Amino acid sequence: TPPPTPQPTPNPTPQPTPAPTPPPANNGNCANNEMLVITEIKTDDYGADETSIKMFKDGVAFLNRDDFQDNEVKKFEGCYANNACYKFLIKDSYGDGICCGEGNGEYTIKINGVEVHSGGDFGSQDEFEFGSCASRVGGLRGGSITDMPVISVKSKPLKKHGNKHHKKTR
Repeated sequence: TPPPTPQPTPNPTPQPTPAPTPPPANNGNCANNEMLVITEIKTDDYGADETSIKMFKDGVAFLNRDDFQDNEVKKFEGCYANNACYKFLIKDSYGDGICCGEGNGEYTIKINGVEVHSGGDFGSQDEFEFGSCASRVGGLRGGSITDMPVISVKSKPLKKHGNKHHKKTR
């Protein structure tokens, strides 16, 4: 009798393709315990006279700028610690914000590439808190930057003007 015919070898089962690695958070060159914060501001027609911004970390100002020009765009970018509470404050000394009545100014705040706050039509000032601010707000727990909690947004009312085409002065 002839020897048994060898069975054909089944094709090997291919290994499953591994899942793609998710892209890292868009935090630039920041360390793992930091977030990339980008603040962009476009002033109105009177930015040189009236616009100022401040940024606070745990209640202490670390950015204070009032050197804006009319209709100017400025960008502020930095790595901020995840475990701190930050507050952005923008002021318009005339009291009509930086949008709409005297030009089309605006501002945006992005954290790790995600827009978390914007504005322009705010009256005399606008503020925005972000980061780990839980200790300042009763009942709110956590505050991890990955959750990006919006702690508070406050605006002062617009001033009413009788003449739509008023001239701003200092």
